[in-house]
Amino acid sequence: MKHILLDTNVLVNYYERGSKSAFMRLLHQNAQQHRALLHISNVCIAEVFKIFASHCFCEKTITPDTYWRIKEQFSRDVTRSFRYAAPQLYHEFRLTAYHIVHADLVFRRAMEYLQAHDRDGACTPGKHISTMDLLLIAQGIEMNHLHGDDNVMVLTGDKLLYDIGVNLRAHDTPEEKAACIAQHPTPEILANIAPFRYPRVEYFHASDITNTMVAFLGGHRGA
Repeated sequence: MKHILLDTNVLVNYYERGSKSAFMRLLHQNAQQHRALLHISNVCIAEVFKIFASHCFCEKTITPDTYWRIKEQFSRDVTRSFRYAAPQLYHEFRLTAYHIVHADLVFRRAMEYLQAHDRDGACTPGKHISTMDLLLIAQGIEMNHLHGDDNVMVLTGDKLLYDIGVNLRAHDTPEEKAACIAQHPTPEILANIAPFRYPRVEYFHASDITNTMVAFLGGHRGA
């Protein structure tokens, strides 16, 4: 079984604009055929609803008819219907204390990456990448620990979060991770931290994302 943790922006792009609808059908078909589970952080579920409302009632980028339609559709897709009358496409992945602990493995390296690349003033106060974005990688660490590195992917439409994720994977050693949580890591920390791997992160808007996902799913294109 493959496990795919979806970022908020992937879902907003799909429901509001139909972005990569064929690609999303690929995910949904593999989920319905029990080859993959599509996970959404419970905080991201709330964030999706908030963005729908903001785009309709504040920014006016979607119409009220669109708002009510996609709000209802997304509500159905994250809910297990009465008597299992319809498939539950997405499964809630609750933010827990374990993920907060794992976040310590993410924050320092992410801030160092931002400082080194200084993208769009990313290190300017108030312009840091959001805590929730980085917690998505932290949740991926726990998912990796539970299901195995070959079976887990974080999918984001945020290029900066993708770049940070790739950078973390490139420095996934006990020494690098221990340096994030202790000034002077002990041998016990080095030994205990080794099994916790940074998750694979892929970019939703990449031109080859469909081929990447098919390969991850073991060559299955769905129905």
